[in-house]
Amino acid sequence: MGNGVGRNQAAKSIVRVRSGVDGTVGVTTIGGYLGAGKTTLINRLLRDATGRRIAVLVNDFGGINIDAALIQERSSTTISLTNGCACCVLGDELALAFASVAETTPPFDHVVVEASGVADPRRMAEWAHLPGLHSAEVVVVADVSSVRERSVDRYVGSTVRRQLAGADRIVLSRLDVVSSSDLVELKKWISEIAPHAVVRDSRTYVLGESAASTTALASNTIPAEDHVPFVQCTVELRNPVDLNRLLAYFASPQPGLARAKGFVDVVGVDGITECHLLQVVGQEVALTQSLRPADQAAAIVFIGHRPDFDPDLFPQRFHAEFCT
Repeated sequence: MGNGVGRNQAAKSIVRVRSGVDGTVGVTTIGGYLGAGKTTLINRLLRDATGRRIAVLVNDFGGINIDAALIQERSSTTISLTNGCACCVLGDELALAFASVAETTPPFDHVVVEASGVADPRRMAEWAHLPGLHSAEVVVVADVSSVRERSVDRYVGSTVRRQLAGADRIVLSRLDVVSSSDLVELKKWISEIAPHAVVRDSRTYVLGESAASTTALASNTIPAEDHVPFVQCTVELRNPVDLNRLLAYFASPQPGLARAKGFVDVVGVDGITECHLLQVVGQEVALTQSLRPADQAAAIVFIGHRPDFDPDLFPQRFHAEFCT
């Protein structure tokens, strides 16, 4: 989790700014596998904040932080953590981000950490025990349409199961795509993996509704491991791409590709170029018209797993397909 120097410096900073202040700020860590709906949940929580000041720390597994750009409630403070998984390689940066939040006056009412889709949110939540903070809970978002299938995938299954097992609360997303009987079976399955976790609907979950996190750490029996199989690369798009070609490309299985997301300028059937937000999970593709942030280039972050996905060769192949 990084070296001890960064953590100690951050802790000293928090002690300084919190000296003489009663109480601590609660930290909710929100995790879940790639595409589960974490950012959607956070945006809903921010809309329902009812005047509370909430800081959002966003950790994205990629060279550019797409998820931070998608946080819609700009009255919150969003701090980006990029190009790695904060639970194992960005620990010092996460600690310093906590220190930055703690230095804000007036103090925030709550802190939300959005973990990358391949991170272990329980390990990230350990940083919330720095002076002046406390871990409110670890929340894992689970897409009911895919979580069980992904839990047995040879590449990502251990990551999915570990995330669930380490949760205090599991929030179910995409409930509209499953039947009542299938949902009952899914909840039984979840209770076997995470017997101490409380299961909630993503539409009704309320931020900070629970007491301090105490149970799930002991229940996590899946061994910790580094996220070596997951790799990423970023492809910048200097020119607009053809919409139909882009859709056809992702409709075909791409070996080892688990996730793609970014802002893309596409030429539609009428010849007009518009910016779209691209979201790809497996072979599910979503393109929605979007305004690109001023500081955000047209680019796509690709996340895959070795050995099928080679981050060194993939950008060249993608450019050959769309940028020539």
